[in-house]
Amino acid sequence: MPNTAQLNRKLGRVVYRLIDESQESEKRDRRGVSPRHPFFRPISVCVDGHKLSAFSRDMSETGIGLLHSFDLQPGEREIIISSAKGYSVSILTRIVWCRPCGEGWYLSGAEFIGAPNIGE
Repeated sequence: MPNTAQLNRKLGRVVYRLIDESQESEKRDRRGVSPRHPFFRPISVCVDGHKLSAFSRDMSETGIGLLHSFDLQPGEREIIISSAKGYSVSILTRIVWCRPCGEGWYLSGAEFIGAPNIGE
C-alpha cells in the first residue's frame, strides 16, 4: 500500500500535467495582445430568436470566452450580460470558434463587434 509521501508525489505529477496542458492552451490563444480578466457570470446568447443560457469565463478589451451546453456556429451573435448592479448590457459579438469540452459542454470565443446597449 502506498504511503502518504508516494501519494503526494503522484498527485503532484498529475496536477503538474494538468497545469502544463492549461499553459499550452493559453499559448494557442488568439487574443495574444489583450490581457484576459476572469469574468464568470451567467449570460444569454441570442440564437435564432431565442435566448440561450450560458456563462462567461473571461473577458478582454476585444472579446469574451464562453461556456455553454449547445453547439455555437461561428458568426454574429448578440450576448446579454447582467450586471451585478441590476442592469443588463447587450453586445454584438462574432463567435470565432467553438469546441466541445466535455459531456454536452462547449467552450467558445467571441470578439466584440458592436457597441453595447445598456438597459436599466
